[in-house]
Amino acid sequence: IQGFCRDEQQNLGKGRIAGTIDYDELVAGNGIVLLQERAELYDIEAALGDTVEVDYETESGQIQTKTYTVMGIVDDYSYSGFSKCFTLPEQLMNEATGIDCTGTISVITDMEKFDIVEAALNQLIDGNSDLVMETIKESITYYSGLQQLSFGVLLIVAVIVVCFSLINLVNTTITNFLSRRQEIGMLQAVGLSKKQLIKMLCYEG
Repeated sequence: IQGFCRDEQQNLGKGRIAGTIDYDELVAGNGIVLLQERAELYDIEAALGDTVEVDYETESGQIQTKTYTVMGIVDDYSYSGFSKCFTLPEQLMNEATGIDCTGTISVITDMEKFDIVEAALNQLIDGNSDLVMETIKESITYYSGLQQLSFGVLLIVAVIVVCFSLINLVNTTITNFLSRRQEIGMLQAVGLSKKQLIKMLCYEG
């Protein structure tokens, strides 16, 4: 299960099959939305009006069970994170757990205002140890490092494969040459000239 905020309601509604995905209606009716495509992967079936029990771990560590009514069904909903089968307003999740369940907040600004916005956000974060900020520059640096690391590993593997291939080629060539020395000697003994030998080896590759 995952929560969604008011800003995500429009995207959620694009795949609506039945029922409602209105944030306020779901809050008022203690409703939950079935994400059908993902639910089918786990053989989970639910229809409008069905009830769903969800276990939450509260801030004190206790397990609390809440019952919700399926008020909407959505075919597909793209979001970051692991696959979930249900979604409901984040307000209901916050009320059930007693904590703010918001995982990520994205802040988009003009590059001219970047430093001002970053400074303001840093002031907010400094007062709360539970908050962490990651800028787009840091993300680019991080993922670029991962990409370079992956490329380096692949390059090392490729070099090792090439080295083994060359060793195998040299070994095969030497083995073939040694195994044919006696045969070549016999051919030369019965009159095979050096020119004919070279020609024969060229034809054989």
